[in-house]
Amino acid sequence: MFTKDQEIEVLGTVFNVSSYPDDTNHFVVLKSGSVKLKSGLLEKRKLLGNKYNERIITPGTKANFNLKNHLITEKQVNVEDYFAWINGVLIVKNDDLEHITKRLSRYYNVSISIENDEIKEETFSGYLDLKENIVKVLDVLKESTKLNYQIDDTNNINININ
Repeated sequence: MFTKDQEIEVLGTVFNVSSYPDDTNHFVVLKSGSVKLKSGLLEKRKLLGNKYNERIITPGTKANFNLKNHLITEKQVNVEDYFAWINGVLIVKNDDLEHITKRLSRYYNVSISIENDEIKEETFSGYLDLKENIVKVLDVLKESTKLNYQIDDTNNINININ
């Protein structure tokens, strides 16, 4: 499997990849099997060498690929947190609103903008039911904070402080 900036070789496995052009880090979370990661495109790998930019990861591992320095870092995670979306649940653990709205925007295919910088960094923890429509999900976030939102004529969602 290839993304714009890395090659992922699947070796009999269950895994989740996040590789969006506007993210500074891409990641792979491995549930079972094994995955070999090679950072960068082939031309870049030839220049950088393979000492630090090729890894085989094991189950329970999240491997982050930093697009700026081409380094791969690993940490152990609860993989179910990264696969819950398959069952219509978004699990957030001290995630800031900017990160959450980016994920909701991708899931629901809508544009969400945060009008106030202060609220972008507000963190949330909990479960969001993605089987509900976006309005109900935003209402859940609204219950626990001072945020408010409006949906304009083109279905763009604007979030601001209440």
